[in-house]
Amino acid sequence: MNQRPMQSEQEQHDSTSVSAQQQAASPSQGNWFHRNRWFTKEPVSYTAYQFFRSAMATIPYGFGMAAIHHLFGWVSAKGQDLGLTEEGNKAFKAAFDTPVNNPLSGAKEGMKGGFAKAITDVVDKTGDAAHDFHKAGWKGKLGRNMIRVANSPLNAALQIGLAFSMFRFVGSLIKGTRDKIMDENNSAADTERETKNWWSTVTDLSNVNWKAEAVGTFWAAITLGFIGANFKQSTPYMRIADATTGAKEGLGQAFGRVWSGPSKLLQNCAIWALSYSAFFEVDERIQKDVKLRQGTWKGPSNSLLNTPNQSTGEPPIKEKESFQKKEDNKATEFFTHDPGLPRLIFRRVLPVAVGISAYAVLKRAGYVMAGGQMKPITHEIANMGAGKQFQTFVTNAWREGAATAMFGALWMSTDSWGTWYDKFFEQFNKKEPTPLNEAQSNNHAKLLARLNEKEKGHGGVAA
Repeated sequence: MNQRPMQSEQEQHDSTSVSAQQQAASPSQGNWFHRNRWFTKEPVSYTAYQFFRSAMATIPYGFGMAAIHHLFGWVSAKGQDLGLTEEGNKAFKAAFDTPVNNPLSGAKEGMKGGFAKAITDVVDKTGDAAHDFHKAGWKGKLGRNMIRVANSPLNAALQIGLAFSMFRFVGSLIKGTRDKIMDENNSAADTERETKNWWSTVTDLSNVNWKAEAVGTFWAAITLGFIGANFKQSTPYMRIADATTGAKEGLGQAFGRVWSGPSKLLQNCAIWALSYSAFFEVDERIQKDVKLRQGTWKGPSNSLLNTPNQSTGEPPIKEKESFQKKEDNKATEFFTHDPGLPRLIFRRVLPVAVGISAYAVLKRAGYVMAGGQMKPITHEIANMGAGKQFQTFVTNAWREGAATAMFGALWMSTDSWGTWYDKFFEQFNKKEPTPLNEAQSNNHAKLLARLNEKEKGHGGVAA
């Protein structure tokens, strides 16, 4: 009876090695991330990825917003102690708590005057009443100016400047790591290597991104903060939720506040669409300049795309070539020329308008679910014990973070729209062979036949 000879140990090892190499080379093999590179790119998984990304980014964001909010509230309270008499403090609190008329309906909608009304009625008071409200001397003037500065648009601007820098930084780390691991061009071995070295990727991205985020996002976010703060002060709207909204009205009625006229939802969407468009444009241009100086910018120096030309694989355009116009791009230059107003509108403003509208609704709903917007740091809260102040700080961090976790709606719109926009015009600019029509095909065949006959007559080889 014939038996198959047993393999030696070395042969078995070689066979196993070859098999492993074949499996690694096969696109159907590899780790989970390699086999599921579609994950985070399909509608459901892409939505989950963007909201997970924004949820992680809001952890430092919420604490950053609450920290600046609390600091400025404390400065305002100390300013009241320095600049206002006991009678002035009572008048300040009364003005802060006074219900005001809604500018749309003319009725008292439960809104309170807040710091803006208190400053107007008390801090900026002139005449005889000022002698009763204001303390004399330079300390009194210093205190009243502390109140003005602490409740100015600078408060919101610095909140967003610090917090949004950390938000974008964390979001960029998650996106960069995901892009390297889930890259469609990765082999099984590449994906395995990137998966094992994910922390190294995070570290490398941190070293590059934070230097750019700390400059670009901070200054751009200050612009965003001033726009938002001035809009709120110039056109006051009803607070969407306070700590008792859900308990008193029920969740359905509370969500109704999101859509109500006094909430000024449409005005907010319009202002946010312009302000966030400006923010992204300023931020990305400053970050590009920082990365160009660092030598970490991968794209053309005249473009906001931080990648080489994907269709041709060409390296970044040299500076001397950056403004040359190519004949094959004239058809789409109107939509792609950077800097250019059409590209700004179609690639930046439109997707932001769509995403920010969804974000405006979801963020307001997030405030309702979290129990309200951040508590104002009043004189009473600022003079409580450290434990109570810390409790207020954590509450505010939770509320702002939970609501801003809805920022994934904006990322869904801008990221997908930008990718589609660039790929569309990149494919559009590719020169494809123009197919011959029937008459051209017949003429080509006749010409080829004549050439073949001519070659045969001269002893050549027919084409």
